[in-house]
Amino acid sequence: MSIQTTIKKPEDGSAYGDDFALWALHQAKLLKDGRFSELDIVNLVDEVQSLGTSQRSELESRLIRLIEHLLKYRHGRNREPSNSWRRTIREQRRRIDRHLRNNPGLRSDLSTVFEDVWQSGVYEALSSFEDYEAARIHLYESEMPEAPDFSVEDALDKDFFPFLAADEG
Repeated sequence: MSIQTTIKKPEDGSAYGDDFALWALHQAKLLKDGRFSELDIVNLVDEVQSLGTSQRSELESRLIRLIEHLLKYRHGRNREPSNSWRRTIREQRRRIDRHLRNNPGLRSDLSTVFEDVWQSGVYEALSSFEDYEAARIHLYESEMPEAPDFSVEDALDKDFFPFLAADEG
């Protein structure tokens, strides 16, 4: 059995809706061959825009998870899971760093994205506390800051692990 390596142009040009992978390969071949007049410009523009959006969404998702675990680390009264929280914090920092190296244009919006997703991070932290420490949820809700009380630079700093003021001695 051989693998077909020739990309055939769809007869009616409708592959975009029927077979995205075939459509994308065909568009790449047209670009590579310099056959620009044959490109599916409308759908190609949509897909390129979508790529940018998905990169920002990836950054948002990673920042939400980082904020969630930084808040859990700071506010969690049950310290048993704190090692797991630290691992997650370090992992998200590494993944965000790699994502920003691969998509340096996202750095210019980093502070704005951080502020935009702060409440989602708070929500995730509170949801976790509610699942595991429901009796204390009122305390957690009263402690959670409405707006970021540490910067995105702090959040991404490998040595930053926030504590409540009372814990800092």
